Amino acid sequence: MKYTIHYVEPQLITVVFLLGGLKKGGNYVRWLITPHTFLSLGWEEWASIVAIITAVALVGRWLINTAKRELLAETNDQLRLLNHNMEVKNRHDERVDNRLEKGDRKFEENSVRLDDHERRITRLEDEQHERK
Repeated sequence: MKYTIHYVEPQLITVVFLLGGLKKGGNYVRWLITPHTFLSLGWEEWASIVAIITAVALVGRWLINTAKRELLAETNDQLRLLNHNMEVKNRHDERVDNRLEKGDRKFEENSVRLDDHERRITRLEDEQHERK
């Protein structure tokens, strides 16, 4: 990339970048920079733009925080209560599941005992029938 610098006035510097592929048409990219301007705006104007953007951002942030705190306070309280109630329900469900598993084990034990008892009764009945 080649470039040339031309001094047009004492306070105006024109930097011309000559792009290699654009020689035929003579197209140039020019940037006009002076010690007191940038992109055709003075430093005072840039300071004003930055101050306005900063003020708008700060006011927007304050409004959002205030809205979250005041408008959504009741909703946040309700969500905390709902969360607490769901935790209590989950603990209760875990206890119920544990009792159900214990009941299932007892049922299976009793079912095995009952089957064993029925076999013994059947065997005793068969033995008694054979004796007769």
